[in-house]
Amino acid sequence: MNRKLVCRFLPLVVAVILVGCREPVPPVPPPPASHVFFMYDNIGSPYFGDDVAEAAQAVASGALRDGQRVVAYHRNYSDAETGEVRNTIYELVRDDSAEGGVARRVLMRYAVGENSSLNGENLNRVVGDARELVPADHYGFAFGSHGLGWVPKSNTYTPTRRGGNGQSYEHPFAELWEPRENPRTRFFMSESFVKLDVSEFVAALDDWSWDFMILDDCFMSSIEALYDMRRLADYIVASPTEIMIPGFPYGRVVSTLFQSWESGLEASLAGVADAFVEDYRTGRSGTLYRSLPCATVAVVKMSELDALARSVRDIVQSGSLVSIADPVAAGIQVYEGYSRPAHIFYDLDDYIARATTNAALYTAFGAQLRRTVTFADHTDNFYSDYPSFSGSIVTVKHFSGLNAFIPWSGTTLFTADYQQTNWYKDIYL
Repeated sequence: MNRKLVCRFLPLVVAVILVGCREPVPPVPPPPASHVFFMYDNIGSPYFGDDVAEAAQAVASGALRDGQRVVAYHRNYSDAETGEVRNTIYELVRDDSAEGGVARRVLMRYAVGENSSLNGENLNRVVGDARELVPADHYGFAFGSHGLGWVPKSNTYTPTRRGGNGQSYEHPFAELWEPRENPRTRFFMSESFVKLDVSEFVAALDDWSWDFMILDDCFMSSIEALYDMRRLADYIVASPTEIMIPGFPYGRVVSTLFQSWESGLEASLAGVADAFVEDYRTGRSGTLYRSLPCATVAVVKMSELDALARSVRDIVQSGSLVSIADPVAAGIQVYEGYSRPAHIFYDLDDYIARATTNAALYTAFGAQLRRTVTFADHTDNFYSDYPSFSGSIVTVKHFSGLNAFIPWSGTTLFTADYQQTNWYKDIYL
């Protein structure tokens, strides 16, 4: 090659290398995997760091067998090897010579700030990178974030806004964006928190098959949200209420999951869900939460959701589902502590049981619900970080594991958005 050309273009080549978005590591390819549990961080430090530390303890204790892997995408990870803080994909590897008996083997370091925002493109990219770096026959996914069920981000953005008459209109979630001292949940933490609609979540992840997903986010055992996700995974583990900020106990999750993932996933996920509730019931979650033994969970078999939708539609189309204008007065179980303008999340089974006048159709619905929710458990109460900064304790009197919006429940703030959901269109129209 002409020497002048080399001198001219070599700096450009070096520059391209230096600013490259990806920095795959390691020099030695990892061993083949059969089952990979991928933990995705959108909850931030120190909470995700604690989650990974718990998972690491399980790995160090020998929870994994050949072919079983735990991989994490950790935002703003402080890399002990490089001294840098970057979004990083790493694997937890048992190593008796490492501190705590486990090493974090870095698979990819992203450029500073890359993939930090939660949007569909970034989520798709990170998951695609992880699955390319650690190919396997089976994948499970834990998504640690905040959640509001089916409610779209367009209805949660602005704490205050001006109405057409010039008067100030306060959004009902505004209080959640104010500093406070009460225990926190995986609901909104700040006004600037970046949000992702369920449809965007589905579009980002439906390129791949998933054995299961753990949605470590508030309110995500929402029939409307799950219905949109019914093709994503074989099973989803989620809560119909708020989840306390520490989230799932990932040490017990990893230990329980890998014992029987290969031979009996449904039973394995029941064990995972049971561990979640039991840890909160016994006060595992730390000093701040010992007085709040609050947890609810369901394991949902996604292939049964179409049949569940048909059973509810049969009731609606028969004309036997009566309008209950005030579900609270009717005694229907609520799943949050909102005081205004009205509740959003109710127990699906309690709603149908109290609203239908057709006993035979309700019996059919109940049978299908039991096929859909393969495991459900709860503490006596759950905690809601709303209202008025002080939070509230709500007693669980009826529990199916699935929450649902009631179209005529007294609030108009969410009605227009709700009528755009696929669940509403397939059930009520």
